[in-house]
Amino acid sequence: MSLIAETGLKLDLHIHSCYSSSKDGDKVKNNTLEALPLLVEKLTQNEVNVCSITDHDVFNYEIYHTLKSYETDKGIIKKVLPGVEFSVLFSHAGKERPLHIIAIFSDKDDLKVQNVESVLSSFPPKNKTYTEIEFLEILRKIDIDTILIVHQKQSLYSQGKNDATALGHEKFL
Repeated sequence: MSLIAETGLKLDLHIHSCYSSSKDGDKVKNNTLEALPLLVEKLTQNEVNVCSITDHDVFNYEIYHTLKSYETDKGIIKKVLPGVEFSVLFSHAGKERPLHIIAIFSDKDDLKVQNVESVLSSFPPKNKTYTEIEFLEILRKIDIDTILIVHQKQSLYSQGKNDATALGHEKFL
């Protein structure tokens, strides 16, 4: 394997299934296990090579595993990664805001990936969010190498409701 990237990859790490209905409502009601072939068709049409279903505060192994079965070296979808979009309550300078943090997990240990669902079910979010301490405890219990991406829809200077800049520029930095 070459250590130098010779081509780029197109990623979509922010896909919601019907398991995000507690926050997304009817927008995701049809994003079911049975609809995965349509999702794969759309990912292929858009030449997305790496993807992850990152539902709000929940992980469903069955939908992840079924999507992962479409992963192939010869096809468009090269990698399907497990993930979760966490709602975490952050505090700074007297402000409290729930920020959305996408956690993308390594898929190297499938037994640990299977365990994500049970870890999350033992830590239900209170008032639809986790505290920073609860969030870190969940990541420790999951015990998988993780990439964290804080939600930021607008520019780095806007302050959207659940975006990284919602607590101000200083905390963002």
